[in-house]
Amino acid sequence: ESTKKAVVELIKRWLSKGCNYYVSLLCKGMYGYEYLLKEVAMALNTKIHVSSERLSLYKNLPDMTKHFTTKAENTRIHSCNWEHERNINSKLPCGFSLPAPEKVNVIKIKATSMWFARRTEPLPSDCVFQVSKDFYRVIHSMHASMEEVHIFILNIYT
Repeated sequence: ESTKKAVVELIKRWLSKGCNYYVSLLCKGMYGYEYLLKEVAMALNTKIHVSSERLSLYKNLPDMTKHFTTKAENTRIHSCNWEHERNINSKLPCGFSLPAPEKVNVIKIKATSMWFARRTEPLPSDCVFQVSKDFYRVIHSMHASMEEVHIFILNIYT
């Protein structure tokens, strides 16, 4: 729940800057991010761009496919795969870009737990760590509650 809230707030702030601001949600695996992606889509009342492969994996999960699209131009939130043949000027994995001279501004958000476990710095209170000007990591667990992850990481350093 706190991961969802952190991701949604981060996305809202970014997208409010203008219609050429986009988000790339980096999901390493094909499974495990369903809840987060669905909740983000519902909270922001939009679909998320995913690959055809990911969409076909979700087709048997009730109430999932309506939150996703395979058409990159239909949304500003992407959780798509890196394409080998894509527009090299695009910062989105799928290669989507706006017509010239418009430029797509993209932030990347990666939901993860082990990256935070390996760090020696205190955990961010809002679950978000800004790695660079356009890359954020958010504390996330697919198998345990956020409180359990928080306790696990804190115990590593005590």
